[in-house]
Amino acid sequence: MKRPALIPALFLTMGVLTAYYFRISSTAIMYLSFIALAICITLTYAGRQMRRPFMVLVFLLSMLYTNYSHESSLDGYLDQNVQILGTLHKEYSREGYSTYDILVHKIDGVVVNEKIRTNLYEGDEISPGTRIVLEGHLYTPMGNTNPMLFDHRQYLLTKNIRYMFRTEYYYTQLDTGSVSFGHKMQNSFNNRLDEVFDGGLSIENAGFMKALLTGEKDSLQQEEYALYREMGIAHILAISGLHIGILTGALLFLMSRAGVKRNAAIPIALIDLGVHLLGWIS
Repeated sequence: MKRPALIPALFLTMGVLTAYYFRISSTAIMYLSFIALAICITLTYAGRQMRRPFMVLVFLLSMLYTNYSHESSLDGYLDQNVQILGTLHKEYSREGYSTYDILVHKIDGVVVNEKIRTNLYEGDEISPGTRIVLEGHLYTPMGNTNPMLFDHRQYLLTKNIRYMFRTEYYYTQLDTGSVSFGHKMQNSFNNRLDEVFDGGLSIENAGFMKALLTGEKDSLQQEEYALYREMGIAHILAISGLHIGILTGALLFLMSRAGVKRNAAIPIALIDLGVHLLGWIS
């Protein structure tokens, strides 16, 4: 077969579309996924082909993920005064304030795992990985009120953020020794970018260069990004197919060097690509 990834990609797409347009119970999909997985494992041990059950499994898992991506554990706290404990995930500096993406661990003592975005207008900048406590209330970001203009709500959904948080009071926890290695690397990289671009360029040009290099459009003001969209050149700020091809090729190369057979490496690379495209890792 000349395009071994084509059929799994079709089943992945079909699963996403099916879950998006039809209301199907996540519990039922989960049970069916376990059955499909068991069949795949049984056929593997029996030395028989598992192509069809594997395609069904891809279809079901893409449906399951799509279902969960549209569910929010924060719905019941909308427009209520709450206290949130979380970890600062990303930070974007603006003129006069800073925007933060927070990975929420608890809300009013209830364990959750979801991201929110908040703006802080005073105080020192907070590094990613810092534990933070916020008090305020959740609200739904405004959508697009004029056709063809920037839709802030849809944009936040691409980052798995459904709600924003209007912060009335916050404080950071002093015990930051548990900052993960990934956040430490992220802080180091971001600080280096700020040194290189902010030190020698204007605010607008520095934001553009950081967005061009990293694909993070939050380095730009919303008005600037809307202007790029109107001009039809916003695609230059996106992670391109070339980037994805290089990463996928590198993954396939590493698996081949590790002794993974090609017929197993391609589905693994495809699933990894699908996970990234669906926003599982953000």
